[in-house]
Amino acid sequence: MSSIQCRLIGACLVTGAMLLGGLSPESRAAVVGFTDQPDANSSNWQDSVPTGTRVDRIDFDDHPLGPLNGALYESSLGVSLSVSNADGPVPFEVETGVGPGDYLTTGPLVGEGSHNGSNYLSLSRRVETTTTNDPAWLDISFDQAVRGVGLFSIDLYRDSELSLEAFDHADPDHADAQSLGRFNRAGLGSNNYQQNQLYFMGLLDDEPRIRSVRLKFGAGGFDSIGVDDIRVATDAIIPTPSTIAILGVGAVGLLGGRRRRPARG
Repeated sequence: MSSIQCRLIGACLVTGAMLLGGLSPESRAAVVGFTDQPDANSSNWQDSVPTGTRVDRIDFDDHPLGPLNGALYESSLGVSLSVSNADGPVPFEVETGVGPGDYLTTGPLVGEGSHNGSNYLSLSRRVETTTTNDPAWLDISFDQAVRGVGLFSIDLYRDSELSLEAFDHADPDHADAQSLGRFNRAGLGSNNYQQNQLYFMGLLDDEPRIRSVRLKFGAGGFDSIGVDDIRVATDAIIPTPSTIAILGVGAVGLLGGRRRRPARG
């Protein structure tokens, strides 16, 4: 095989890998957040997930009520969950119902509608502490890098902090962990997501680089929120017919050129 044919085959393979991964040769990795449209964040996120990418969901309906079992979804989805604050792990629980139901019962509401009665992860400030407003966080880690993550918060109060940050390491606190992007919740003004209204936060990467995300909450009062319907976009793209045809034509052309090479005298 000539050096030219080697280079052609190599270029074909690289281009094929990019096509199969849903990337063009000019693509550059960038994490995009979906937080600024409270009534449409989840649909905007879903519409931006590349065609063919698998989206797994954790809705906690198969999780027993009681303390969070962060390893429950490791074997099936390769996902682990943990909740901590500056002092270490915090014993939050999976509860059932429409949500925490804190504070305001009247007034303007925003978000994507009310949470239907089901299991959800309760992040109660009263369980965490009664002496500090320091934030706590939910870490979602993955066995393999993923393309995107999203989740719904329930009953978020207008003065409470909420941010979502992606990392390239399964442990966000590891010395080698690099932030891929951090996004704060939309400004609420006098509005809020109570009682039990849903607010979606999500992020997507151009490449499957996300090994963990951290949902940071609190630091604005003793608010209790819930988390439900965690969505994980895994880069498992199925080749389209056009992609297969392009690769096939390239391979046939290379093989045909090799067969037509004249024999040496």
